[in-house]
Amino acid sequence: MVTRVAQQHKDGCGRAVLAMLTGTTYEAVDQLIPARDGKRDLELWQQERFLMERGWFQRVVLKREEADGVWPPRPFAPLHMAMVSSRGGPGHSVVMLSDGTVLDPNNPGGWRLTDWPIVYVVVGLVPPALVPAGPS
Repeated sequence: MVTRVAQQHKDGCGRAVLAMLTGTTYEAVDQLIPARDGKRDLELWQQERFLMERGWFQRVVLKREEADGVWPPRPFAPLHMAMVSSRGGPGHSVVMLSDGTVLDPNNPGGWRLTDWPIVYVVVGLVPPALVPAGPS
């Protein structure tokens, strides 16, 4: 079960998303990823790499054609992270569960990806415990 983690800095949504997905705390992620020049924002590739290094499988969906002609896409994995539009900047990271519920580190409540005017990208995620073992 994924529990919502609030961002503790105005640019900390990516850290909060990683904490939610990995079942840890914001503080733990903050210690693993040093701030750069006092900034805590993370690019999507940095979030993807953090998860990949920990054994997560990922499928990136960037356009309607990759999502059966539906945008934003319906859930297609056990977990998802998405980059959506934000009021304070170019992008904001959120988590989408397999039932379509979105956990926003900046705003509590039940959301859907359709609540944002722009959804830039959705990454389907399979946690390491669910990734099948490859051939030996």
